[in-house]
Amino acid sequence: MGTAGNLVRAILALAAMTSAAAARQCQWVQTAGAAPSPQFAAAVSYCSAVGMTVYVDSAGSGLRTWLWDGTGWTRSGVIGPPSRLWYAMADDSVRRRLVLFGGYSSPTAPYATGTWEFDGSAWVQVASANGPPGRIQHAMAFDAARQRVVLFGGQSAPPVVPFGDTWEWDGAAWSARATSGPSARPFAAMTYDGFRQRVVLFGGGGVTVQGDFWEWDGTAWTPRPSTGGLARSRAQLMYDGARSSLIMIGGFPAQSSTSYTDTWELLPGASA
Repeated sequence: MGTAGNLVRAILALAAMTSAAAARQCQWVQTAGAAPSPQFAAAVSYCSAVGMTVYVDSAGSGLRTWLWDGTGWTRSGVIGPPSRLWYAMADDSVRRRLVLFGGYSSPTAPYATGTWEFDGSAWVQVASANGPPGRIQHAMAFDAARQRVVLFGGQSAPPVVPFGDTWEWDGAAWSARATSGPSARPFAAMTYDGFRQRVVLFGGGGVTVQGDFWEWDGTAWTPRPSTGGLARSRAQLMYDGARSSLIMIGGFPAQSSTSYTDTWELLPGASA
């Protein structure tokens, strides 16, 4: 076919690439049916035990467990931990348990110190002697390389004191791992970076917010240079396994009621 044939093949290849790219475009679709009640201090996580996203919200005397199957939410009949706000969850994908810690039932009540696990069938409070002090607004993530749930920061019951400690849960007990690293703060964003095999943390804070970026290797926190991403608290940080990158969305500047609507991506091997 010569030059003309090559041109035709090139046009067809470009058309195929364009079609594939169009097919990958995202489309948000609002689902029908029952949905969790609006909550400002609830938690959501993928749960490997059931292969679904689990949302836990507070209602009445106990936390309600909702399951997302890709089509809609279903409220599970499972009775959850006592009702609370500002707790945190992380999915232990090795033991296939969803781990929940902390929170409060009221600002003046003692903050929860119990550790709960969801195995897909029931919530069970597990032994947690000598575990972290009760707290709210802390960050949790599962370190897949070391098979530990990592907990950082948060703040205590009044008189409010921010925490800067790091703890790990191995499925049987908590261990205090560090008191140095990121400064004490609530509302940090944290996730596991599968490419670098590190738990990573960004920002957080109350009256004063931070814009620093840290990595946890199981022994110590190490700062990474930070030249992008505005200082913020309550941002969402997640790992994109397909692109081996970190994605950060939203958050708040200081205690402002106006949230950020921006999205940042940190590609593998790049500085923060």
